[in-house]
Amino acid sequence: MEPFTTFIWKRIFVQLGAIIAIAAVLGGFVLVYNATYNNVAGLDQLADARWAQVTRDMQERYGGIPALEAGIRPSLGADVSALDEVSKNLTLWQVALRNGDIRKINPATTDLEASIGYFSDILKAHPQAASSWEVQDFVGTLGRTDARLSDDRAGYNEAIQRYNQAISSFPASLWTYNWGFLPREYFTARIGTTAPPPIPGG
Repeated sequence: MEPFTTFIWKRIFVQLGAIIAIAAVLGGFVLVYNATYNNVAGLDQLADARWAQVTRDMQERYGGIPALEAGIRPSLGADVSALDEVSKNLTLWQVALRNGDIRKINPATTDLEASIGYFSDILKAHPQAASSWEVQDFVGTLGRTDARLSDDRAGYNEAIQRYNQAISSFPASLWTYNWGFLPREYFTARIGTTAPPPIPGG
């Protein structure tokens, strides 16, 4: 039989080994947990930043509508209802944007763009109104923001794709609900004559 002292030291080494192994496992878990959280949080912040850019684009795009309405309303005669539709849809869009629910922003944006398109067609019968500085400024803004919105929307949707994939992938999928990270919607509204873009990866 081995000496008692040797037995004790063996027991101590076994217990120390077990403690070290447990600490290593817990340490690894903490590292993975923190890295996963930081990755998802970073992608969430990236999506927020890109959405803020899309929002700025749209606010610039539609910012001239009140001046447009005030400046040319008297010269439209019976066709003023087309301008009223633009104003109504602008209000609905602003409410949806303040609410922050992209499921409502998508259709509100599409409806506003459709009414702007119809109003543009109506303007062809009113050359005096069409030549006003309010209309020219608004048309210039539409043209200036078309390509920018297309690019910024693509960037936003790409960020959403990466975020949604991250929260549904292991091991993040084990914890993201408790962290408060939920799937996010793509921005698919029709802008001008541009059809809604395909969802990335779809």
